[in-house]
Amino acid sequence: MNLSILKNSIFFPVLLFCAYAPAAQASGRVDPLKESIMWDSAWTRFFGKNTEIFYDIITSKNPENSLDFVPTAEDIKILSKINPNGYGTGMEDGMILGGIMMCVVLDKYECTLDASLKKCADAILRGMWRCSMSPNAKGFVARAVSTSDAKSFFPSTSRDQYTHCIHALWRYNKSPLCSDDDRKTIAAICSAVADRMIEKIRPETNFDAQNADNTPSTLGLSKMWNVAPHEAARLPMIYGVAHLLTKNDKYLAEYEKYAEKSIEQSEHFSNIAPWAQLQMQISLEIMLELSKSDSQKQKITSIMERLSKTAARTMRSQTQIISSGKLNLSTPLPNPQRRPILPNGKPDMDEFHDIMRVPRCHGEMALTMLVRGKSDFDKESIKDLCQPLNKIDYDNLSSCALMFHLATYWSAKKHGIIE
Repeated sequence: MNLSILKNSIFFPVLLFCAYAPAAQASGRVDPLKESIMWDSAWTRFFGKNTEIFYDIITSKNPENSLDFVPTAEDIKILSKINPNGYGTGMEDGMILGGIMMCVVLDKYECTLDASLKKCADAILRGMWRCSMSPNAKGFVARAVSTSDAKSFFPSTSRDQYTHCIHALWRYNKSPLCSDDDRKTIAAICSAVADRMIEKIRPETNFDAQNADNTPSTLGLSKMWNVAPHEAARLPMIYGVAHLLTKNDKYLAEYEKYAEKSIEQSEHFSNIAPWAQLQMQISLEIMLELSKSDSQKQKITSIMERLSKTAARTMRSQTQIISSGKLNLSTPLPNPQRRPILPNGKPDMDEFHDIMRVPRCHGEMALTMLVRGKSDFDKESIKDLCQPLNKIDYDNLSSCALMFHLATYWSAKKHGIIE
């Protein structure tokens, strides 16, 4: 690690605490230095200082140029014609990563009570405002914005970005770090998103929240109702959070319109992609808190338990792949804007797929289980959680998997799963 960069970071005092805090007796062990490396890299390499958004990859270890590859405003105009989601460009999952990193900050605060973490949470909140409150598409949650002008974005987003953004805002609103002014900002974002849903989600649009320009979302990725079982909780969760934060009964009415049906549909989930398991779990986490009947709570709890068991099996398989050493996770990633373009408009990053996807999947599965705390972790699953965190060289990891592992570390720490 470049210590000169580290020492100049505003987060260095927090890093020192993490590196030298005494370990307590718990179920598993992860080297605290791993956390400090992940934390430093996330904030100095993956985080856009002018946008306050985290990006999917880095193409240099040097914080001064690690994000030089991010498409400019002019690039986005050209690329959007064939790749409206910005797939593979490094701007694909900014709001997912913002949600993940907000959970990192809040869990870390619960463990350390370090009040300096508030500046981290507020920076993430400002990035979420930037992606959610565009004057031309208020309530549309853009995936990320360009570092070139801090406002240009790809026109198509997805349910996934909405889910992690709203979940993170819900969590920050509950935190003692959150001020009254922060809560007003959070409520404004959540109500803007909910208002967009009320406007857009109707039979005439095929229940689609649509692209920023009000055209049908690409591949139906922003369709919010009449969706697969694992996606059914997303819409009522958004309405429920908006009601919690604003006390506006119009959002409660929308929540109650969809809640019971969404739970019934969620019970029939099967064959879910890893990232969708985590998004389903955090949607149900909120609905569990919103639920007022014991029978509904029991249904939601049962679904979440099944999800966790599914995630445990997948986490084990990813742990085995990482532990085998067959993947060189330290492989540098190329500038995606200089890669050949595939017929679907994406930069050709296929040869790097596994080194980006496998460790991220591991983190997603661990986090899916951790939503339920420690209850679903036995000795083997604790080992499966800890082993990759101890093995991976995070100072040379160029994918956003690093942030999912950082979230795993602090959530597991909070729940007493690791020392």
